[in-house]
Amino acid sequence: MYHCEKFKYKASTVFFIEDAKWPMVNFVITLRTGSLADPFGKAGLTRILFNMLLRGTKNLSRTHFNDRLENLGSQLDPIVGTELAILRGACLKRHLKETLSLVQEALHEPRFEEKEFEHLLIDIREELKQERDDDDALVELYLRRALFGEHPLGRSPLGEWKDLQQITLQDVKELHKQRFSQDQFLLGFSGDVSQEELTPLVQKIIDPLPETGHTLGPMPPTPETLSPEIWLIDKPERTQTQCRLISPTMSGNHPDTTAFWLGAMAFGGTFTSTFCKEVREIRGWSYTAYVQYRRYRYTPVPFVLGSAPATEQAVDCLALQADLFNPLANGKLEGIDHARQYFLGYFPFEISSAAGLIILAMRMELLGKEPDEMFALPEKIKALSDDDVRHAMQTHLHENAFRSVVVATAKDIKKPLAERFPDAKIRIFDYREDMANA
Repeated sequence: MYHCEKFKYKASTVFFIEDAKWPMVNFVITLRTGSLADPFGKAGLTRILFNMLLRGTKNLSRTHFNDRLENLGSQLDPIVGTELAILRGACLKRHLKETLSLVQEALHEPRFEEKEFEHLLIDIREELKQERDDDDALVELYLRRALFGEHPLGRSPLGEWKDLQQITLQDVKELHKQRFSQDQFLLGFSGDVSQEELTPLVQKIIDPLPETGHTLGPMPPTPETLSPEIWLIDKPERTQTQCRLISPTMSGNHPDTTAFWLGAMAFGGTFTSTFCKEVREIRGWSYTAYVQYRRYRYTPVPFVLGSAPATEQAVDCLALQADLFNPLANGKLEGIDHARQYFLGYFPFEISSAAGLIILAMRMELLGKEPDEMFALPEKIKALSDDDVRHAMQTHLHENAFRSVVVATAKDIKKPLAERFPDAKIRIFDYREDMANA
């Protein structure tokens, strides 16, 4: 089993896992907050900033910068989510110093060229258009809005169409100054590298940064419960639908998180779990049938039931999701020991990659835990009784306190929906209504 170590360099935290099997190093340089810190009305700004870092530096054009990376055989990619903003890279051990020198230049002396900024905005707009063409991505977009509304968690990390019109290159430059500080940086390395080798390389990245910078202020409260609503995302000529049921729960640092996660797995995390069996095997309505609960998040995590039935079965499948959810919210749950044994069987695969563990160690840090706590999960799972798990589900889910989001053709299912759910408010959205002049 790997061992993750961490050390402080000034106000930054550095994680590393030594793994000398291959002469390679994977690394991540991360801000403690992702798109959650985007200013109001400028969703997507952090993502734009991280993409602009790799579009040229003071001394290197975008082409020359990429040529240098490619000549080293190194990789460098930006990844921005709600909670984390990441530069992820990989290189041969012998090219680590040169690769991190390029990273240092990108972080401290980005070119921020107007032409590249305009090209990037074009790329992002095209990506947002393509997101609307992908039904699975589309339903995920509206899930955020249905649960969190105007809260920062309701915005897409990719950016919102209307906000892109307001973002300027000057906004990007100012965010770079505000957010890049020692206290906001987490750095992680895995591979054939030691702390002694890392320290001088980290020093060159961290030393030029101010000690403190922008910190995320108090967030407005998120919903603890919901009134029943069905959000129907109207998209033409759908023969298959995307159906989701979403309910608010707690963040990953709540003491019930592990028990709740095991309950979610027992309910819909394996092919033989209750939800999957009812949808897939008994009725044959959807091959896709799952429960999602991301336990390592420091923001409130939603509980999601997902399926993708044909239009003819969509209303029945949505009703089944609600019919199965309510007993679960009242503590009725089977298959807990099966889910426990399944998890214990696959856990070694979950921790088999040192590169993946570095990101997980960072999430542990943001949850206020030591990095090696990620290896303690099996013992925690073993210690949970079935009653512990049922109690967690009953505590954090509430009968009828959910919203449903469906991507479908409204004219095909609006009337059956209204007849089947007479007490639910049905809201209809055109799938591109917020993309004027797209």
